[in-house]
Amino acid sequence: MKINSQLLILLILVQYNLQSEIVWADKIDSFSSEFSNKEYSSKEALGAPKILCSYGSNPLAWRPSQESNLSGEYLNVTFPKSIKSNYIYIHENFNAGSISKIILFGISNEIDTVYNPTSLSLPNQNHRIFKFAIPGGSKFPVQSLKLILSTSRVPGFNEIEAIGLSDIEYDTNPEVNSIDVKQYKTKPQNLGLGVNSEYPELAPIISSNGKSIYFTRSYHPENIGYDKLQDIWKASLNSDGFFDNAINIGEPLNNIYQNFAISLSPDENILVVGNVYSKDSGPSSGVSKSLKNGSNWGFPDEIIINDFNKKGELSSYFLAADGKTLLMAFDSEDSYGGTDLWVSRRLDDNTFDTPQNLGNLINTTAFENSPFLAADGKTLFFSSNGFPGYGSFDLYYTKVLDSTWTLWTKPINLGSMVNSTGWDAYFTIAASGDYAYYVSTNNSIGADDIFKIEIPDEFKPEKVMLISGKVLNIKDNQPIEATIFYERLSDGEQLGIAQSNSENGEFKIILPTGDNYGIHAHADGYIAVNENFDLKSELEYSEVTKDLFLVPIEKGQKIRLNNIFFNFAEFNLLPNSFSELNRVVDLLIDRPNLKIEIQGHTDNVGTQKRNLALSKKRAESVKKYFISKGINSNRIVTNGFGKSKPLETGDSEFAQKQNRRVEFIIIEE
Repeated sequence: MKINSQLLILLILVQYNLQSEIVWADKIDSFSSEFSNKEYSSKEALGAPKILCSYGSNPLAWRPSQESNLSGEYLNVTFPKSIKSNYIYIHENFNAGSISKIILFGISNEIDTVYNPTSLSLPNQNHRIFKFAIPGGSKFPVQSLKLILSTSRVPGFNEIEAIGLSDIEYDTNPEVNSIDVKQYKTKPQNLGLGVNSEYPELAPIISSNGKSIYFTRSYHPENIGYDKLQDIWKASLNSDGFFDNAINIGEPLNNIYQNFAISLSPDENILVVGNVYSKDSGPSSGVSKSLKNGSNWGFPDEIIINDFNKKGELSSYFLAADGKTLLMAFDSEDSYGGTDLWVSRRLDDNTFDTPQNLGNLINTTAFENSPFLAADGKTLFFSSNGFPGYGSFDLYYTKVLDSTWTLWTKPINLGSMVNSTGWDAYFTIAASGDYAYYVSTNNSIGADDIFKIEIPDEFKPEKVMLISGKVLNIKDNQPIEATIFYERLSDGEQLGIAQSNSENGEFKIILPTGDNYGIHAHADGYIAVNENFDLKSELEYSEVTKDLFLVPIEKGQKIRLNNIFFNFAEFNLLPNSFSELNRVVDLLIDRPNLKIEIQGHTDNVGTQKRNLALSKKRAESVKKYFISKGINSNRIVTNGFGKSKPLETGDSEFAQKQNRRVEFIIIEE
């Protein structure tokens, strides 16, 4: 049988390509010692390279327990299959040059020492990919390998990150899963001398509207305290689009100890800071929050985190825009490696529940820190040295996929436009999602500086609406200090919480697009007039102003129920009405002497007779709901007015919507 010559060449190439591969060790047989059983453990030498050799020291590598062992150190590894090898690849990511012997083992007890030089020369770098060409190739298919180190030859700890075999030469450095620099429309912009100085600037926090930036400054002569350790500073955006000279925000947040800000509520009424403050002594480990009274910050109160079993001093925190989700980076007995990322959620008693690890899709055997959750509540940015990157710590982003906080998209490196060969961390974004602020030493004025860059479309957070307003007494329009809640109307789940300024009543909240939300304020002695925002069809970022009103619980006061819903021309309550109605039920239970009149109103579409009947039936539906929740029917009367008492004139959609309503009046308290 004749075989075409071109086909024969193709068959040879196919067979060659099937044989040509690199095989990485996947099992530890034995080892002399390891630095710990988590980071720097022997198992970190398994698998394909996880980090670039240029990283230097990294917990994702095997490190013997001692810097220098005169008896030497060794590692025995097995490969997933035997291979006739021509090359050995050993990733020495830190203090390279200690490899003194390599012994190969076959499946039939064959042994061959392929590397055992009489003299060794140290590499001119402290890291290298040691590529050794086996003279004549291996004598047998290699199943396992013993690597022997003379650690006393090289000062400091030796680290091995990967061990591989191949029959041809390869570039074995891992690829970085990163954003292409072409995705960026602009280059990083140093915020300049208004914000940055010759001293380190760290942990920027941009306000929700992008007009203020808070950050931590170290060793500045204007810091408080003898050692000038760390203080919190603030800079404001001027009309030219640049930040004015930053100012030290002073006491009580800044004192003689280390002070640093963590996150800022959307309305700038709550600043979350590191440590637990004491008026009588120095700080202790933890996290606190300060409330703004007018333009002054109050003394920070501790944020209680249940079962908070942190070990070590390294930690970072971020309170999300919803005021309910606390992200943290800390080390514990249950960490995958060094500092892991965790989440804790606010409970009804204002403490936070037991921290939950975000899982090994994000957390590595190395260190993850500086978490930042964007305003959409889904897009997470963090810093890590546990993924392939460009420097010691790089910035990454991922998106949460469900409510368990353990399913995430694969973390993506923000690319070499942002990440440098040094340390990059602390990513923060305003609500608009257009620009990001972060810390880097690349092209800095002094030490660590704060930079700004336009965000590529690829990892922009989902769009949100920024709602600003005041909480006011409906009787006299005077501001009220109140707590603001917002919920998803489809299921009544409370999504966020905010606090109005005690002096002027101002607040800001952020709502992700794509759903229908209810908002109300709460203060003792008042009933809320609830508002709703239907953002199901919103596609762009927007800012709106909406005041929230509170009605004193007094005889004769009228409260409009904005968040109860009926189908057109029908009187049966829709399920997304229940959250608001349940709050009225709670009010009636708390105040057993309260009696109310429920009033129904319609728009001017249709006859008065038909609308009058509809308005009465809708009021009766609300009463029946209250009775079903245990409220005595004697406390509730109903009335319907059809279209006879409009709030707005005309036939516009706005007027029709305002006139279709259910209200209740306090007739006895």
